[in-house]
Amino acid sequence: MTDPFAEKIGINVQGGSVNVRNLNLGIAERLEQVGDRVRILVVAANPLGSSPLKLDHEVKTIQAALKRSRKRDNFLVEYQLAATPSELRRALLDFEPHVLHFSGHGAGEQGLLFVSDESAAAIYRSDSGEVRSHLVDTNEIRFVPAQPLARLLQLCDEHLECVVLNACYSDVQGNAIANSVPITIGMRDAVADNVAIKFSQGFYDAIGAGKSYEKAFEWGKVAIEFDLANNEATKILVLRKKGDTLPVIETTITNPYVSRTVVNNPQVSSNTNPDNIFSSLKKLFTPLLSANNYFNRALEKQNKGDNQGAIADYNEAIRLKPKYDAAYINRGLAKRALGDNQGAIADYNEVIRIKPDFADAYYNRGNAKNDLGDKQGAIADYNEAIRLNPKYDVAYNNRGVTKLALGDKQGAIADYNEAIRLNPNYADAYYNRGIAKNDLGDNQGAIADYNEAIRLNPENANAYYNRGIAKSTLGDKQGAIADYNEAIRLNPENANAYYNRGNTYQNLGEKQKALGDFREAARLYQQQGKTSDYEDAQNRIKKLGG
Repeated sequence: MTDPFAEKIGINVQGGSVNVRNLNLGIAERLEQVGDRVRILVVAANPLGSSPLKLDHEVKTIQAALKRSRKRDNFLVEYQLAATPSELRRALLDFEPHVLHFSGHGAGEQGLLFVSDESAAAIYRSDSGEVRSHLVDTNEIRFVPAQPLARLLQLCDEHLECVVLNACYSDVQGNAIANSVPITIGMRDAVADNVAIKFSQGFYDAIGAGKSYEKAFEWGKVAIEFDLANNEATKILVLRKKGDTLPVIETTITNPYVSRTVVNNPQVSSNTNPDNIFSSLKKLFTPLLSANNYFNRALEKQNKGDNQGAIADYNEAIRLKPKYDAAYINRGLAKRALGDNQGAIADYNEVIRIKPDFADAYYNRGNAKNDLGDKQGAIADYNEAIRLNPKYDVAYNNRGVTKLALGDKQGAIADYNEAIRLNPNYADAYYNRGIAKNDLGDNQGAIADYNEAIRLNPENANAYYNRGIAKSTLGDKQGAIADYNEAIRLNPENANAYYNRGNTYQNLGEKQKALGDFREAARLYQQQGKTSDYEDAQNRIKKLGG
């Protein structure tokens, strides 16, 4: 059955369901006529092991854009943060969205990056609303390639009108999805966080104002050009209509595990004859594709711990593409992992020369300088990283560590405070602040910080050890022993924990237990080549008659 009025406004009513396909009209106004609301599903994923993105900021930007629109009551938005593939599939079934917005990382042919289902149990939301994980130093990435995603979204053809893939290199997925989805928006290349967020703002401002998807796409691009004075980034964005599929030119994929950068590549117009694309650009793109292949192979080696092999491949990628900033920064990380800090600094210098506003390059150079003992140089680089990215919590933490090493305890605490303000679940920042407070004689404050560090990361052996020292200083000998026990359980090679526990037992008059701990401490000190500590432990044993 067809409703003449519904047909007039672009709505087909069949079998009681509403299928909207006149996409030249604003979706909110169309659905309002039949008493329905626009359902937007926002899916965000920034799995551990990928570079940090401001996904919470993007979600809030979308919320704000729709809330201030004149049709605000016509929108219903559902969020899936730290999303797994299973959660996306179920949300599509439960929510039946008209618009699917993906925010996160893309890696071209490898796919979009999701949180693996296996690691999802470790995810939680902090008191400040941020999505966190109890896992530490864990790679929880799950790639979802183009074809499985396209098949999934094809099943949503009764309701899904538009898919926005706000992720680097996502046009590979967009090209596949465009076979079944009326409007698909993706990206041909890498893009900076602020550009991706600005596009979302402009796009949803326009959607909320009643613009069509195509018009909203243009408004999103104008937001980048007008608000950010960036005329290059908009060339990366691609809008595809259903059936509008072309071969996707492979581009240089920035390491999703380290950073996101913008690499400007030649673009192919949507009306270019597909048969002529690769033949006309073959000579131009052959070296680029080769560089990309070396780069991706290097990533695989680096992720497996083969840093020498990774460096060899990064060398080749850089030979083929001398301004390959992502290859320089990743090669720097591999060199630093092998102890070649000077070589790492040389690579970070090159990245900064190519891209002077790359905060991660300054941060990583600061770490390498720190390793070499150049504390002032490290602080200068952390300063620059923070200037470029004022929300760089890790840079604040590391600057605090460096300040403490230079004796600036109050300055260190100020930096830890800022790191914790930006990331209330930053266990290492609490731990480091505890050390600074301990150095200032504030043992109670130190214990409070160690408590928080242990709550957030129960496997932090050093936090137990240092809390034990603070408790012992305050006279809580039994509490100190309990903490030394836990530190030793977590790290049986911690000679200092045995030594301090032995000292505490001696103060309590438990001679045999003290002797046992001093002997174990001496054995470990000797094994670890700590001669003076070994001699000290031996003297304690002699004094006890052992």
